[in-house]
Amino acid sequence: RKLTYNSLPALIVVLTDTGVLVTVIARHFLKPVPALVQATLRIAREETDVATPFQERRDEIGDMATAIETLREAVLERGRLRQIRDMAQQLEHMAHHDALTGLPNRVLLMKTLENRLEQLSASGQPFNVMLLDLDRFKAVNDTLGHAAGDALLVAVASRISSVLGENDMVSRLGGDEFAIIQSTNGDCESDAAMLAARVVHAVSRSFGLEGSDISIDTSIGIACAPGHGTSATQLLQHADLGLYRAKSMGCGYFVFYEAGMDMAAQHKHALEIDMKSALENHEFELHYQPVVNLQSGRIVAYEGLARCRHSKL
Repeated sequence: RKLTYNSLPALIVVLTDTGVLVTVIARHFLKPVPALVQATLRIAREETDVATPFQERRDEIGDMATAIETLREAVLERGRLRQIRDMAQQLEHMAHHDALTGLPNRVLLMKTLENRLEQLSASGQPFNVMLLDLDRFKAVNDTLGHAAGDALLVAVASRISSVLGENDMVSRLGGDEFAIIQSTNGDCESDAAMLAARVVHAVSRSFGLEGSDISIDTSIGIACAPGHGTSATQLLQHADLGLYRAKSMGCGYFVFYEAGMDMAAQHKHALEIDMKSALENHEFELHYQPVVNLQSGRIVAYEGLARCRHSKL
């Protein structure tokens, strides 16, 4: 009993010292653990802006911190790569789509035409190309401003898209010009006529812009592949000739390309060149044609006429 009483204080001191020592050691080794857990959770949330602590230690804690930092750098690099990928996708979309309407642009139109022509060569799958031009669009821009004109273009793009077939594509070429590639399985001209009629009807319905009802129309030129061309450039040129003929007829017409339209266009182009040259060379002459009162025989007015002395015509 005496030995017990004498040993008890010593035992308490030993246990206390041991507890303190264990606590100090535990704090030394376990104190970094919550910080490392938080660092891991931040990485899980993709918060990679804070470096992992305790990497300088030369024990298991340091090894764990180094491993977590390696993970953080990997996640950070993956985020950079994802940003680069997203930026590349955005740039590619911008390169192939119109910024205002979101429709494919001329670049994507030409690529799609080339692909359709390859399919045509391989499987004989015909298609149609349509060029559209809005009638009276300039008047909207001049009277209501460019903001209203842009809103009108967006609305027109939406209406055209709503009447297309599942495999058709509409693109904006610039200004108030649009193009359509129409897939067809049967009679190309019949399918084109039905789609063109739907487009004309859709565009001709009035638009509500800035509290006003605006009415416009569209003219359409149509070329059918392969009958009207076997290259993208040729099909667009022939559709453009049909569009020129449609606009000369008035508003809201669609016209198919026909052989001989290019001759008329070439003649018009040559005549325009001749007129420009005649203006530069002062070959135009002014003539006055009298208007006579048949009862009195007196000249009451003159009609001013411009005449060109052409070398051949």
